[in-house]
Amino acid sequence: MRNVNGFTLVELMITLAVLSILLGVAIPGFQDFIRNNRVSAQANELLSAMQVARSESVKRGMSTTVCSSTNQATCSNSTNWATGWIIFADLNMNNTLDAGTGNCLPDEDCMIRTTGALSGNNTLTAAANSTIQFLPTGLTALGAAETFTLTSDDCNQQQRRVISLTPQGWSNVRKADCL
Repeated sequence: MRNVNGFTLVELMITLAVLSILLGVAIPGFQDFIRNNRVSAQANELLSAMQVARSESVKRGMSTTVCSSTNQATCSNSTNWATGWIIFADLNMNNTLDAGTGNCLPDEDCMIRTTGALSGNNTLTAAANSTIQFLPTGLTALGAAETFTLTSDDCNQQQRRVISLTPQGWSNVRKADCL
């Protein structure tokens, strides 16, 4: 008699049942993992923008502005920052990127960085300001602290980040529960 190696139909069905149970448990957890990483990366991107604007204002010895923008060329004057933002050196401190040569000369406004819209349908809103201005001292022109709230599109557990910016120019990120 010949020895035949292989799986029986019962063994195959049990293996498939165990595999489908494991996938059913793992996929939702993996989706949460992806959402958490996306929200953390986007919060860090805004935090980085604030730090770049602050350091550029000190380095250049002039006001630097960060503002929400829908086209990455002008300020949108909206507290919805999910559409993106721009950073520019603002020589006359009017919170507007004035036309210049585009060569970032010392006597004109200069675009420093642009950031496009957030991915994943996440929301990012400022509590009160559409524009943050950093003075040459590194301080902000804000009278009080500003808070940004970043929320995942399908918020679950702590997939919300609160970014705080003080009038002294310091910023931080913390996790928050979804509402």
